[in-house]
Amino acid sequence: MSNKPEHRPISNERILEHWDDFTADEVDWVDGDAQRLIEALETKYGLSGDEAARQVAAFLEKNETKAQIRG
Repeated sequence: MSNKPEHRPISNERILEHWDDFTADEVDWVDGDAQRLIEALETKYGLSGDEAARQVAAFLEKNETKAQIRG
């Protein structure tokens, strides 16, 4: 069993709201997967793995909080 926190798939719309310069092909490749989003950030922006993971974690936390508020 993984210690990695489980998150709902990330919608393409949310990704594009946050990172609006991703192309449709890049967002399709991510396919809602947090690990793929980390890899895409590393490739597109030249981020380290740790920085990309930090950005994705903050993004997920923010979006999960919004979902909880909306109920």
